[in-house]
Amino acid sequence: MEPIPYFYDSLDRNAILVRPKRPHFDWAYSFVNNGHAFSTKDQCNIYLVRAMANNEAVMEWIRTHFDAFFANELNDRYKDEDSWP
Repeated sequence: MEPIPYFYDSLDRNAILVRPKRPHFDWAYSFVNNGHAFSTKDQCNIYLVRAMANNEAVMEWIRTHFDAFFANELNDRYKDEDSWP
């Protein structure tokens, strides 16, 4: 049996999936309620970060950069920083 060839280059990165919880969507609804329902299942962002030695290193990196992730998630829903929680 021949090996299956692949036709893409892999990325040496970790993917971080940020899936907001209900309070985030409730906050967003208070500003933007255009009839479109936000769903916790289909509304998430994926961030690619450099590869790290192990999961604990990734978790430490996330803790260190949490504020930037949080600000980006808020900005993704509503641009007016004065209204952010």
